[in-house]
Amino acid sequence: MNKRIKIMYIIPAEGFGGAERQAIYHINNLSKYGMEVVAVTGPEKKVADKLKINKNNVIFCPYFPKEYGKPFHILPFAKHIMSKIISLIRTYFFYLHYQ
Repeated sequence: MNKRIKIMYIIPAEGFGGAERQAIYHINNLSKYGMEVVAVTGPEKKVADKLKINKNNVIFCPYFPKEYGKPFHILPFAKHIMSKIISLIRTYFFYLHYQ
């Protein structure tokens, strides 16, 4: 009955701010409570580089969708929507590779 709880922590991040710091804090400290954490991050490597957990438990996915820039214009927005769809399809096939 003393099985470790396994958690997949998904943290998509292009930059490094408060949410990313909090996620890193959680991921690095959950093992203190008997949990095994696998972190999935992307599209940038900033979060993956800062994690202190076993690097075998960090999956870097460069296909996570990126944020849309400002200000709003229809052609860049349409391109952004298409890139989101392509990113989601590529992320799905990336996921299937790890099954």
